[in-house]
Amino acid sequence: MKIEVLGPIRLRTSTGQAVEVRERKVRAVLAALAVDLSDAVPADTLIDRVWGGDLPAHPTRVLQAKLSQLRSALDETEPGGRALLSSGPGGHRLSTSAPAPAAGGSGGAQEPERELEVEVDAEEFRQLIVRARGSEALAERTELLRAALQLWRGEPYAELRDATWLAPEIGQLHELRLEAAESLAEALLEAGQAQESVTVLEPLAAHHPLRARLTRALMLALHRAHRHPDALGVYERHRRHLAEELGADPDPETSHLHVRILQQDPRLQDRPQDRDSALPRPHAAAHRPAAAPTPRLPVFASSFLGRTPELREVELRLTRGPLVTVLGIGGVGKTRLAVRAAELLTEKSGDAAWFVDLSSLDACPPPDTGPARVARLVAESIGLTQLREESRDLLDRLTAALQATGGLLLLDNCEHVADEAARFAHAVLSAGNALTILATSREPLGLPGEQRLALTPLSAQAPDDDAVTFFLDRARAVTPDLPEDPHTLAVVAELCRRLDGLPLALELAAAQTAALDPTRLLDRLTDRLDLLSRPERGAPRRQQTLRGMLDWSWSLLDEPERVLLRRLAVHPVSWTVETVESVCADSQDGPLRCAAVVPALVSLVDRSLVVAEPTEHGTRYRLLESVGAYAAEQLRLAGEREHIARLHREHWRTEISCAQDYLFSAHARDWVRRIRAERAHLRHAFAEAVAVQDGAAAVDLILAWFWHRWITGETAGLLDELRQAAACPGPHDGAHAQVQVLIAVLSGSPGESTADILEALDRLRDRTESSPGGPSHRAQRSRLQVQWFAATPLLVVPESRAQGRQVAGEAVEGLVALGDLPAAAFASTQRDWFLLDAGEPAVGMPDGHDAEQILREHGDDYGLTQVLGMRHIQAERDGDREVSAAAAREATDLSRRLGARGEECFWEAIQGLHALDAGDHTGAHGHLDRSLALGRTIGSDIEAGFATLGLAELAAREGDQARAAALRDSAVSPTAERWLRRILSEPSVLSGS
Repeated sequence: MKIEVLGPIRLRTSTGQAVEVRERKVRAVLAALAVDLSDAVPADTLIDRVWGGDLPAHPTRVLQAKLSQLRSALDETEPGGRALLSSGPGGHRLSTSAPAPAAGGSGGAQEPERELEVEVDAEEFRQLIVRARGSEALAERTELLRAALQLWRGEPYAELRDATWLAPEIGQLHELRLEAAESLAEALLEAGQAQESVTVLEPLAAHHPLRARLTRALMLALHRAHRHPDALGVYERHRRHLAEELGADPDPETSHLHVRILQQDPRLQDRPQDRDSALPRPHAAAHRPAAAPTPRLPVFASSFLGRTPELREVELRLTRGPLVTVLGIGGVGKTRLAVRAAELLTEKSGDAAWFVDLSSLDACPPPDTGPARVARLVAESIGLTQLREESRDLLDRLTAALQATGGLLLLDNCEHVADEAARFAHAVLSAGNALTILATSREPLGLPGEQRLALTPLSAQAPDDDAVTFFLDRARAVTPDLPEDPHTLAVVAELCRRLDGLPLALELAAAQTAALDPTRLLDRLTDRLDLLSRPERGAPRRQQTLRGMLDWSWSLLDEPERVLLRRLAVHPVSWTVETVESVCADSQDGPLRCAAVVPALVSLVDRSLVVAEPTEHGTRYRLLESVGAYAAEQLRLAGEREHIARLHREHWRTEISCAQDYLFSAHARDWVRRIRAERAHLRHAFAEAVAVQDGAAAVDLILAWFWHRWITGETAGLLDELRQAAACPGPHDGAHAQVQVLIAVLSGSPGESTADILEALDRLRDRTESSPGGPSHRAQRSRLQVQWFAATPLLVVPESRAQGRQVAGEAVEGLVALGDLPAAAFASTQRDWFLLDAGEPAVGMPDGHDAEQILREHGDDYGLTQVLGMRHIQAERDGDREVSAAAAREATDLSRRLGARGEECFWEAIQGLHALDAGDHTGAHGHLDRSLALGRTIGSDIEAGFATLGLAELAAREGDQARAAALRDSAVSPTAERWLRRILSEPSVLSGS
């Protein structure tokens, strides 16, 4: 049999079946003997280990009773198991082996004597590590370390982890586990499995930021797994903890690795299989449906219980009409019910379901906002892009995209923006019947046809009601051995009644069962709630109950936990551990030291005050709406709101500036993903800067964020934000002038804004050159980057093309003079793409530099898509279809990896037309259908029109003239027609154009 102590203490049979040891003191006796397996433990030592200073009336007699119970448990695990436990003058001994009592066979014959053996998982863990250390074979070493770490089921010795006598044993086990994890991660890196290495290390790094070896291994793993921003973040967290806790700097080896990652040292990526495995392979990607971000519903750590009638009612109402609103007070479970209903619906129908949390919007919108704020948030969630060439209103494009995609849109927490949400829902649903909206709110949206489902608390009248089941499920997560006797069930039922069956209140109370049994918990809650239910209090009883539960939960927190909880409420967003530490931790003089952040965060999660959400790239933390509102109130009362908001603003000002440096590099994909995940933080940081009129911060934030949004096409609201930043009081320096240039570029259509652009560029040049002490290298680079971008609308129309060539040429030559060849190469490809598209020859780079070679060596995927675009246009002109097709395939893969969905949509259509021209109608259908689906999803009219024209030509060649005409008439776009003629010299659908 096996004794398991690497987690809750229990026994396991030789066949692998777990056997629970039912009584806590018996488990303590088992642990006390297992630590000294095969050695005699004196009775006095056992008594001291099990009871400490809290001795029973007759310690020796009680110990004998517990030993008797342990013998019974050993017998239950293996027949005759009691023989393993012996007593003698030296004390009590748990042996590693003993002969099993003989059992009589049939006819009185004796079975052969068998040997009982016992092992402890902690000792097995140690032996596996010893074997791994001695193994020179990489595969064997990896498997041994995996096997060792898989033995861990939780905290060693679980409920006894705070026992003083166990501290050395538990400390050694933890240290061995960390060493094993570090060794396994290094072995996985050696085998080229970077992402698996990250999976091993990331959960440990949050709790051990001072370990240099762990930090180095995780930095390298993240770097090789194409999570460059996270690799730098791990180093920064390590550096900050060393400085604040030890007054030290990172060791030379760790610092050197950090510098190499910053410099993008290619030798760090010395295993090409890492890169290949981390990115989609071309042949697989070619058959994967093109789409915007995968629709995601929230993932909850706890199970969904009860509410079966309500789920059926939601399902029924969704079949009757396009708008269903789940109504109820805070904490009643609206979000969980709606998400579960959406899960069930998507499982049955296969349709997409999009979740949009409106709680991140402020309750007081600017005047005349209409549905714009809600529309933008939904657009970000579904991946809608907005290209500069398009003038359609965002709401119109979003409506078309949603109706084209269909499925379910879940709008959560509508009450504080009910009017905006109602206008948005009305606009979207009025345009078609392909989409269904499921909303949650404390008040109705007030739209015609709205079906309202009032959600009441869980039933709490009897011990078998839903509220009791819910409480017991949550309580057992923290107290697995919670009894189920009639007395306990009756107490729990009364507790649930006192909490009015409110799920959030029940969850908060259940988290306290780790310290208080249900009876004591009921007594304390009763006193607290009686104070809050006085007749003169104006709030409804159930709201008083929730407030009382939150007050009581707050009173149980220590100072660091209170400080962290209220600071997390500065904005309604989800957080990574690194961001929590950077924004919420104090300097050495404050109440929340950096070293205390993770323990406080873990405690808040355990108390159900903070929600931990697993994601593809690590765990994020957020506050439930009701808890967030309460914590925000505490933040204001503490007088910290302005200070924490400023720290948050400055953190993201630094982060987005760092991102800007890497967007045009080999790590562009990493930073695109990172910024997309943190959009809510950036949105709030910018809005806060505008609200407090911090012009310098607003300008820096919007400038650095601009390039990410331009690459990905996520430009909804960008022009308004640029104008807001420019209007804030602050230094009218070069950065402010860059914002004014971008405003001029985005404000008018090509040809109409030439004078404004040129005037803004002159102002930018003057302000940059007149800066005190002369412009820095970074300031000059930023000016030239904005300058070549400003040239693009000038290159579009013939009347200003010469001016555009001059403006772009000056930018390219200036960047070469600065020594920034990658930036110069990118600028030249931008200019030359527009020239080739207009039928003019490309200019190229000065001094014989090769733009493509520079960009490939630099690893700039987005720059390469522009180079491939130029190659495609030139090859089509020269009639070289093989070169054009190869460029299209590579550009499609690069765009997909980068998340540039507009580019991906365009290149899918190009591949479809190539297949059509080659007579491959099946391949043409696949590429064009994917392009059209993606174009509609992201709301890109030009690309969607291009794909539609391609499908029209395909229908015509297949003899379906009616469908061809209908598709052609729905895709009127001069740009799309020009692209089609480039590939198909005489398309039949354009024969009359």
